[in-house]
Amino acid sequence: MNPFRLFSRPKKVRKQVYELTRADLETSAVWEFCLDEEGESGQDEATVKPRADVTKISDLDGSCIAKTEFTFADGKRAFGYVSAASEETLPAIQPVIVTPQGQVMFWYGIVPPDEKWVAESLGRLSSVSERPFPIRYSCLVPTDDIPLNGELEGFYHYNRSREIQVIKR
Repeated sequence: MNPFRLFSRPKKVRKQVYELTRADLETSAVWEFCLDEEGESGQDEATVKPRADVTKISDLDGSCIAKTEFTFADGKRAFGYVSAASEETLPAIQPVIVTPQGQVMFWYGIVPPDEKWVAESLGRLSSVSERPFPIRYSCLVPTDDIPLNGELEGFYHYNRSREIQVIKR
């Protein structure tokens, strides 16, 4: 055994939120944004770190995502995450499903997804369920605030009047 290993620091785990996998969410149900580390090489506003020590979202001061269970119309399940927020609106919690082929976003802000992106997302969802919608979701990490759960009917974005629109397929 290397005697210096006793004094070495554990490896610092940092990932981009859009690269998280199901295995990452199994390792830690909560991932905190590293906003205080943005100036470090290779890190930006999408960099997250695991917070396996956190058992309740409301215990964190910073911004984070939390493991969420998604149930498809046919009863099949998948996992992903929602952003911790003080309100349960799509723009605030931005649900994301993690599939073996990659992540599927449901909130697109002011820029609606194009047809190619919708088709790719539906392809990823079909690896889990041939009939995904409606998709129910429920955050698996407790919070003192409102429960983070709801239902998705498609892919959402704001229109020019800042009203939420849904693209159904």
